[in-house]
Amino acid sequence: MEKEELQNKAQTPEEVQAPKAEEAQAPKAEEVQDESNEQDDELEESNEREEEKKDGITGWLAFFLWVGVGLGAIISCVTTITSLSGVGWTPFSVALFGTYLGSMVAVAVMTIVAFYKRSENAVALATTYVVMIAADAVLQFIVSVMIEEDPITKDVVRSFVWAIVWFCYLRMSKQVKRVIPEEKRSWKLAEKILLGVYLAACVAYVSSMHTMVTDPTNNLLVSKEYLIRQAVEEANKELPTMTNGLLFKSVTIEGKRIVYNYHYPNNTIDELNMDYLDKFGIANKQAMIKNYATETDEDVVKLNKLFFDGGYDVCYYYKDKYGEIALPVITTAEDFARGRAMGADFRCDTTAWNELLGKVNRDLPAEYMGDCMLQQVTVDYEANKVHYEVTLPELSNLMLKVFVTEEYLQGYVQENIEALCDYVWYMGALDKMDIEYQFNSTDGKPHATVTVPYADYKEHV
Repeated sequence: MEKEELQNKAQTPEEVQAPKAEEAQAPKAEEVQDESNEQDDELEESNEREEEKKDGITGWLAFFLWVGVGLGAIISCVTTITSLSGVGWTPFSVALFGTYLGSMVAVAVMTIVAFYKRSENAVALATTYVVMIAADAVLQFIVSVMIEEDPITKDVVRSFVWAIVWFCYLRMSKQVKRVIPEEKRSWKLAEKILLGVYLAACVAYVSSMHTMVTDPTNNLLVSKEYLIRQAVEEANKELPTMTNGLLFKSVTIEGKRIVYNYHYPNNTIDELNMDYLDKFGIANKQAMIKNYATETDEDVVKLNKLFFDGGYDVCYYYKDKYGEIALPVITTAEDFARGRAMGADFRCDTTAWNELLGKVNRDLPAEYMGDCMLQQVTVDYEANKVHYEVTLPELSNLMLKVFVTEEYLQGYVQENIEALCDYVWYMGALDKMDIEYQFNSTDGKPHATVTVPYADYKEHV
């Protein structure tokens, strides 16, 4: 016992430290093993992340879904609603555009969700959205042709290119194939229905646009009030202008009247011959109705039909230089319908003739042709003539026979057609009547008859 203790006491310091060194080396080996395991785990996790990255929604696929589809649908809605704001849409057009945009947004949302859920119809939904964009480009092209604008616009080209590029991407991309394998893909009823609804809305829009272009008064898209406002704004772009000594200043909407404002630029209302304007107004209204009857420009006919079908009267206001109305000439829907019904067979209303001749004859007899007297003005509808009865100055029969011959009177009338043309001649020209003068002596006996054919004076009225 004592001997062993002496041996232990005799051990060197190195011998005493050796077991301790061995004890210190054991933990280091465990740490190496732990580090090795951690590295293996990290490598495995890295490999898993790489695999997930290959099969995940990243890169061009993420760009397509979030920018091309998601953001694209939002932009389409915003631009469409903005471009249509302020337009007088009807309930039908609101429902139509709501269906059009709603189906597009629905497919866009369903496409994004389907890809992240790895749904078997994800590619079908994405393709449906791409087809919608292509259909929209076709829609823009057709409408542009209808309204006679350049159909090849930047928007049309951009939409076509966008649709072609992404359609090819969905068919050829390896990433898309890894995310949604081809053998698992399907086209479900939901996207079929949404695409059908979208295309039906496009067809309905094109059909409605065609109707509106061919007959603005019979369309389902835009209210007549909006079309009328647009027509008035367009007319005012070319005004003011001078015509026949009058200033055609503007076209305005006043209540339920479309007003064409003509001004006498140099006269006040007190300086105007109001009696003349009163009689001129009767003839002028008949002239307006004849214009409705004989108008061949389809655009003008459509515009007038738009006004009258919208419940508006069409008025010509003749004003003095300060804007005070001197003469209003008003036509109604009934006048328009009457004119269009007669067409080339137009004849002035006999009521208008009676009103005009009543006002003319009320002021007779009156001085006429210098020293003659106008006794009466009548109309012979059967002979299609306006008949003026004129009394010559008091002269002897010999003087009348020698100096005031029928040839002389014929020459006088022909030379003074410009001065003799008045509201009666004007209205007679509307019915293509000849003007006949019956010259009598002071005792009422017929002296000479002078006729001015319609062809000779029509250019002067």
